Amino acid sequence: MLPLLFMVPLLLGGFLALLAGASADAQRYAKYFGLLGSLGSSAMVAYSFAYQPLSSAYAVQWFSFLSYSFQLNISTSSINMLLLLLVSIVSPLIFWYSAGYMDVPSEQSRYYFELSIFAASMLLFAMSAGFLTLFIAWEGLGITSYLLIGFWYQRPEPAFAGRKAITTIIIGDIFLLAGILILWSSVHSFAFSSTESYFASLPAVPMVLYVGLAFILIAALTKSAQFPFHEWLSDAMEGPTPVSAFLHSSTMVKAGVFMVVLLLPLYQIAGMLDIILVIGIITAFIGALNAVSSLHLKKILAYSTIEDLGLMFVAIGMNALPAALLLFVVQTFYKALIFMSAGTIMKANDDVVDIYKTRSFGRSRGIFVIALVGSLSLAGIFPLSGFFGKVAVDAAGSSNMIIYTALTVLDFLTALYIFRWLFIPMKQQKANHTKSIDANYASISKNIIIPQVLLVIFVFLFSAFIFFYPAISPAASALPGMAAFSFINEAKIGYYDALVESAAAVAGVAAAVALFAIKANAFSEKSAVRRFLSVGFFVNAFYGYVAAGIMLISRSIGVFDFELNRLLYAGGSSTVGIGGALRKLENGSVNTYIIAFAIGLVLIIAMLVL
Repeated sequence: MLPLLFMVPLLLGGFLALLAGASADAQRYAKYFGLLGSLGSSAMVAYSFAYQPLSSAYAVQWFSFLSYSFQLNISTSSINMLLLLLVSIVSPLIFWYSAGYMDVPSEQSRYYFELSIFAASMLLFAMSAGFLTLFIAWEGLGITSYLLIGFWYQRPEPAFAGRKAITTIIIGDIFLLAGILILWSSVHSFAFSSTESYFASLPAVPMVLYVGLAFILIAALTKSAQFPFHEWLSDAMEGPTPVSAFLHSSTMVKAGVFMVVLLLPLYQIAGMLDIILVIGIITAFIGALNAVSSLHLKKILAYSTIEDLGLMFVAIGMNALPAALLLFVVQTFYKALIFMSAGTIMKANDDVVDIYKTRSFGRSRGIFVIALVGSLSLAGIFPLSGFFGKVAVDAAGSSNMIIYTALTVLDFLTALYIFRWLFIPMKQQKANHTKSIDANYASISKNIIIPQVLLVIFVFLFSAFIFFYPAISPAASALPGMAAFSFINEAKIGYYDALVESAAAVAGVAAAVALFAIKANAFSEKSAVRRFLSVGFFVNAFYGYVAAGIMLISRSIGVFDFELNRLLYAGGSSTVGIGGALRKLENGSVNTYIIAFAIGLVLIIAMLVL
């Protein structure tokens, strides 16, 4: 199948990078193999997007068992092609950025192999049109993300972060497999289209659909870091920054959202959108408030991703798929850009991550402009692409005043925390300026800077694309792949909603200026507000209590098992002792046997009488 060839260059580049590790001299070529493989896959996706008509789902026979047939269902339909395009745009930029960021020779081959398999898994996931294909890609993403998050496993923090991530994800894997099998038991097909048609044809919604979709939703919550499974994502910042940029922009955390989008007709049939909406609102607020209080340069951005993912769930829960897709797309570019910018700051500050201990940008105006563009887009400032995504979600919630008010508050908090992220290191720079920091920024590799410049261009180009799409869409329809962006015309972006969102964002920026640009100590480590928010809504504490409870139960079972084993051993020993004593009575004397027989007979008669 032609679409599966999209993965071949990535896989080939990854294995060549791994083979390069066999020779110390060849290690330096690993990054080129990885980058060329990524460019090859992206070129194939771009060609298909421009010249191949968008197809419906089709299948390849994998194997049969008894009367059941198991097929790999894939598709290059508009929704699949959208994610394929996003991954193929960001992937080469991540590999290019990695070439400047990952500068330890001995790490090259392993890193580019794992990153290539990770990207290939996401391409397969993007093409999924059935549960079997989706599950294979889902597992590939989980395994490779564990390896990449814990890449520097020699240190305890990355190793712990990797274990925490894979533990949470495995919970989702178990529920996903259970949900898939529950639905398959009724439909006997793994294809999404067959499953949807089967349940849509039933006169009433069966319980099997509720249970199966509930299990699959739990899996989506774990992968996309939704409440109550969100805490693993902030700890995942212990991985290399290029991995963080890839993870948060276009790969793994998007997988849960994308799976719910693919299964949205089933969730509509089951009437489960309100559950998705409530989870999304809770997740978005937890992410925003944690971002306001965090002092970690990358964790602030991780919590902003949690907020974005929550907002996507909010839009899906309100049955506003175009709004969810618009935010899904624009978040890809500004999130990759802002993470790369964080990596630049960390490089110049010798990997210091506390925003009160980092000094940002030095004398480099270019690095400052890059970070500013990412911050403005994330905050939803017009005319950058983030603005359109935020307004679309706000407009989707305008029919419910409670939800609309909550979304407006989130707009304010988003602008507040991202400009806090920007202003505090700038304040530290002015207060503690040193020539060594200027030299560090001046020495940043061009391989780190150029991908960020390209992402800035993508942010502006896509902003213009969204703005002018209604006018150019008739002419652009000559390109088959342009149908993937038809949701832009369907997303509602009203003037009133744009004004409200802009006012909330500007108010957030103004509050950030007052609290952090003028007075850099606001929400510092000693701040009562920060101490209150830093508890993380006791989610980690809850995890700790659950783990402690499981440990207590396990230890109790262990004690019971030990005592039972000791009791059985004592009983066995006693039986052996009695047997040994009785064996001495077997001395061949007839008199002894007659006496024993008489005693036994008396005992039996006594028992019968009593």
